[in-house]
Amino acid sequence: MNDRTSKLLLDAYLACGDMMSFVDGVTLEAYNESSLVRSAVERQIEIAAEALAKAIGLDPSVEEQLPEYHEVRGMRNRLAHDYERTNNEFVWNAANNRAPALRERLGVILTDAGWGHVLNAAT
Repeated sequence: MNDRTSKLLLDAYLACGDMMSFVDGVTLEAYNESSLVRSAVERQIEIAAEALAKAIGLDPSVEEQLPEYHEVRGMRNRLAHDYERTNNEFVWNAANNRAPALRERLGVILTDAGWGHVLNAAT
């Protein structure tokens, strides 16, 4: 894996961490009431999805390691192109329950690629 691909995966890793921190301790009700938090989480989903798409474009083997890629990409497309039908509960749940697993998987991939030291510095 080249450094550009690893950097893109790091961007996705960091985006997952950001969205997780944005919803930490935030109930679904509070999430629904805060356009600031919703916008922040949605933006991180967009960043993660775009970074993953670019990384896969550079190294198609990355897709095999990220079975959740299509779900992330689909959520990004919904947010960007069909935003009026955004399901806040689904997005909140993804940030709370799916982002941690994706972040962990990205951490393993990055560590295997020799970027573990960068993860330690970024966390």
